[in-house]
Amino acid sequence: MTLDSQVLIAFLLYLFFWGWVGYRRGAVREIWLLGITVLTWVVLQERGTILVRLANFGGKFVALVTAGGLSDDSADALQALADAPDVVTTENEAGFLFLAWAIIVVITYIALTDKRLDKRSPKGGFGFLFGALNGLVFAAILLPILANLVEISSGAFVEAPLQSLVDLGIEFVTRLFNFLRGFWELLTPVSGPAWFVLVTLLLIFAAFTLRGKGKPSEKPKS
Repeated sequence: MTLDSQVLIAFLLYLFFWGWVGYRRGAVREIWLLGITVLTWVVLQERGTILVRLANFGGKFVALVTAGGLSDDSADALQALADAPDVVTTENEAGFLFLAWAIIVVITYIALTDKRLDKRSPKGGFGFLFGALNGLVFAAILLPILANLVEISSGAFVEAPLQSLVDLGIEFVTRLFNFLRGFWELLTPVSGPAWFVLVTLLLIFAAFTLRGKGKPSEKPKS
């Protein structure tokens, strides 16, 4: 079997997987996912600087609050605000925008699993079609990034893909741990008002995710 045949079979298997997922989820869910995935990707690529500015503004606000900007000592707070570095720089802007897009897609995918959409998004052939189309979109977006696996692994990914993925998984966990440790060190000196804002945002997010889950299911009438 030639390499072209293997690539074709692998690609068809990939599309079949996405199509089957779309068949199970229904066309309406897949259309929403497709629209939000494409729209957010285009908007972030074309107007992502707006989100970057908001992130940097948020970072400077945290620096202001940490320095006591909500108290009477405004001189030190203003100095800390002026010295605060940008959260998103030119070097990590692309990664930041990709992370923002990924978070939006994941939240959208989870939100569309709501069982209340079952009647509006029944199983069917259109679900399979739009599911496969979603697979094409994700392939077009993710393949150029995943192709870097070969470069990151110094070519070992081609020879031993499983071992390379294990090594990359270990590296990812290590970097995630370092990120969480650095984030905790950043939050350690945060003042009371900043903690209040953070906890409030977490409670709002928790209330949004738990909305409607406590309602008892209706019993069928006998």
